[in-house]
Amino acid sequence: MVGSIVGLAARADAAAGPTVTVVPVAVDPTTATAAQHNTLVEVAAAAHGNTIVAVSQAGRFNSGGSAAGALWATSTNGGVSWTSGLLPRVTLDSNPAGSYPRVVDENVAYDEAHDTWLIAHIPVDLVNNNWDEILAQVSRSTDGGQTWGTPVPVITSGQPDKQWTTCDNGATSPRRGTCYLVVTLDLVNNGELVVSRSTDGGLTWSSPIDMGTTGYNVQPLVQPDGTVVVVDTDSTHTQVQALRSTDGGSTWSAPVTVSPMANRKPTGLRALFKPTAAVDRNGALYVMWDDCAFRTGCSSNDLVFSTSSDGMSWTAMTRVN
Repeated sequence: MVGSIVGLAARADAAAGPTVTVVPVAVDPTTATAAQHNTLVEVAAAAHGNTIVAVSQAGRFNSGGSAAGALWATSTNGGVSWTSGLLPRVTLDSNPAGSYPRVVDENVAYDEAHDTWLIAHIPVDLVNNNWDEILAQVSRSTDGGQTWGTPVPVITSGQPDKQWTTCDNGATSPRRGTCYLVVTLDLVNNGELVVSRSTDGGLTWSSPIDMGTTGYNVQPLVQPDGTVVVVDTDSTHTQVQALRSTDGGSTWSAPVTVSPMANRKPTGLRALFKPTAAVDRNGALYVMWDDCAFRTGCSSNDLVFSTSSDGMSWTAMTRVN
C-alpha cells in the first residue's frame, strides 16, 4: 500500500549500551503510474552536529530507471525522530509540482560557511522515446533541512550522469565555503568529467570546468587544507582511480590508479560496482568497494578498502574482516 513505512534507521545510544532502536524515517508518497511504490533506494546522507539529512529515490521505475520523486528526510536530534517530503518543483509528483516525470542520482552535502544544505539531483525526461538525463541541479535549504527551495540549475547540457557534491568546511582552508559538483558528461562516448563550483551556498554556480579525463561513479572529497580529491572508476569500470586539485578545482592532476577492480556479477540483478569514499578530520582519505580478488575464481565479493594521505599514493587493497 502506498504510504506504508518503507524507510527505517537503526540508532545506537552509547549511554544505553548495546541496545539498538529502529525508527521510521520516511514513506513513499509518490503515485506515478508504473512506478514500483514503497521503494526508497540509493540513499545518501550527510550530518552536521545533531542534524542528519538523507535523500533517496522514491517510487523507482523498473523500465528506464530513475524514480517518481526525490525524497528528503531530516532529523535534528541525532536520528531519534524524522520529518520528510518530496523535493518541491522537481517531478510531476512533487508539491508544488515540477515539470519532469522522473529524477535520479540524488545526494546531499552541507556548507558550514553558509549554513546551507544542498541536495543535487538529475531530472529525467522522455526524449525521442528514450529516457534522457536533462541537467544537474541543486535544491537548497537554509533552515536546517526543514524546507527546500526551487532547484538551481548547475550543468545544463551534455546529458550529465552520476553527479556528486561536497563542500569545503575546513576551518583554516583558504577556500572554505566552496562547494563542488562533479559529474560525468556523455557517458556513451566514454564520459568526460567536469566540475562546477559555488561560493555562495549554492545560489550560483560556475561554468563547467573540464577535468581533463574520463570517469564514472565520482566521489569528491575535500581535505582540511582545501585540496580536492575525486575518487571514481575509469571508463571501463575495471579500476578505481583518483585525481587531485590544489587550486580549488581550476586544474587537475592526471588520474592515478588506486587499485584494479574485479567483481562477481549477481544473476538477474542490475548491480553496478561503485566505490564509496570519505575523508576524516585529519585529512586521511578512505575508499571502499566490493571485490572478488581474494576469492578463488572470483567466486564471491568482499568489502575492500584503500587509504591515502594525499590522494596520489594509495595503500594496497585490504579485505575487510
